[in-house]
Amino acid sequence: LLLYALAGKTPELAIGPVAMASLLVAEGLTRVADPGTPEFTALCVQLALQVGLVLLECGFPVIPLRIRR
Repeated sequence: LLLYALAGKTPELAIGPVAMASLLVAEGLTRVADPGTPEFTALCVQLALQVGLVLLECGFPVIPLRIRR
């Protein structure tokens, strides 16, 4: 992991699927609105809610499993 960080050629270090998805979302939203503006924040929130609704419709377990005692 350290070698990857030292040898990387991009300013953003993306390891794993969540980090890569975050970078792709940020890149896509940057084309629509400037980062740091209220419009950008509103688009981020709207996208997160839409993804959450799709996951709920697909039956993705959103609530963590309870620990059995």
